[in-house]
Amino acid sequence: MVRPAATGLATAFYRLYLLDALAAEPARPTALLARIASERLPLASGGFSRALHSLLEGGYLVACEEGRVALTPLGAAERMAERERWRAVLPTAARLVGEHEAVARAAPRLAEPPPVRHRTAAVAEAYLDRVLVAALR
Repeated sequence: MVRPAATGLATAFYRLYLLDALAAEPARPTALLARIASERLPLASGGFSRALHSLLEGGYLVACEEGRVALTPLGAAERMAERERWRAVLPTAARLVGEHEAVARAAPRLAEPPPVRHRTAAVAEAYLDRVLVAALR
C-alpha cells in the first residue's frame, strides 16, 4: 500500500531504523531494506532512500568498503536523540489508535516562580541606605 501523504512519517521512521540498525555494525543498504520490507509496514515508498540520502548528506553515515554504510560518531549521537524523540511520541500514538497498554506519561510539572526578592525588608533597607548616601553627597 502506497501512501504519498505519509512520506514524512516514512522518512522519519526509516531514519530511526537506519540509525538503529547500523549501531551494531556496517551493513549494505539493500540488505537493510530487504529486512524492513519483510515487516510489510504501510509506509510510503521512497522513504527509505530519502532517509538514507539525508543521513549520508548530513554526515551521520559514511560509505565504507563493499557498498556498506557505517555510523559516524555524529550519527551515534543522532541515534540517541532520535530514540528519545520516538520514545516521547509512541505513548501518544498508541493512545490515539486505542491501545490501552501504552505506558502513561507523567503530567508535566510547572516550575514555581521564584520568590520576589525585591519586596523583602533587607532590600528596602538597602535602598534607603543608597538614597541617604546620595542625599548626603
